Amino acid sequence: MGRADTPAATPRVAHLDRREANAIEIGEDLYMFLDAEDPALVPARCPHRGGPLHFATLTQRAQGAVLVCPWHGTPVPLRALKRRGVAMVQSGDRVRAVIDAPDGAEAIVRHIPIRFATEAACAGDCSGDTMKGTPHS
Repeated sequence: MGRADTPAATPRVAHLDRREANAIEIGEDLYMFLDAEDPALVPARCPHRGGPLHFATLTQRAQGAVLVCPWHGTPVPLRALKRRGVAMVQSGDRVRAVIDAPDGAEAIVRHIPIRFATEAACAGDCSGDTMKGTPHS
């Protein structure tokens, strides 16, 4: 699909109740909610080839916490993933997010399994710009 064929995007407000869901799918995009000191709603697909980052390995490297894609081993720094995240506000268990979506695309709020394997170097407390343990699923 060329640029001229790309459907127009419209900002949508999506509501997520953390007691029931941890992801928002809109169009072909999937976003997962990460619990940490700085919660974020981030793309759940690897920027390399779209691998499922919710099954990634969490590791600590010099640049900070990294998710290693289970498909091709591509390292995705959490900082970079958070920069690609969507604007959101959390109040208690409720999250409101603004996501650009193709016209006509429906926001589907759902639960996905998030199972980050951790390498031994990050099994305890990963300090810095990292996640504390395993994200809430």
